[in-house]
Amino acid sequence: MPSVRQLAEEANVNPNTMQKAMAELESQGLLHTQRTSGRTVTTDERLIMDLKESIASGYIERYFEGMKSLGIERDTAVKMLTQSKGQSVQKNVTGEIIIESLSAVGEVE
Repeated sequence: MPSVRQLAEEANVNPNTMQKAMAELESQGLLHTQRTSGRTVTTDERLIMDLKESIASGYIERYFEGMKSLGIERDTAVKMLTQSKGQSVQKNVTGEIIIESLSAVGEVE
């Protein structure tokens, strides 16, 4: 893995900011620091899957919050997702997906 300084340069951020980000990833168990070989990314598939599920849960909640702001109840929003004819709901959960889901059930043209 590149050095903190190299990563900061590529991301166009202060090296201290990058160091904080790396420390956070390490505290989550996603990175491991070894004196002789630098940093390595975890191979713990369960940890990675748990993190993905946590992120996905956040996307799902934002979807339901967006639907609620449109006056659509949670159970109706779930039905809309199941009737979405295989459309992806893993995009960022914004109006775009809401419109696609509504369109799929004939509510919006």
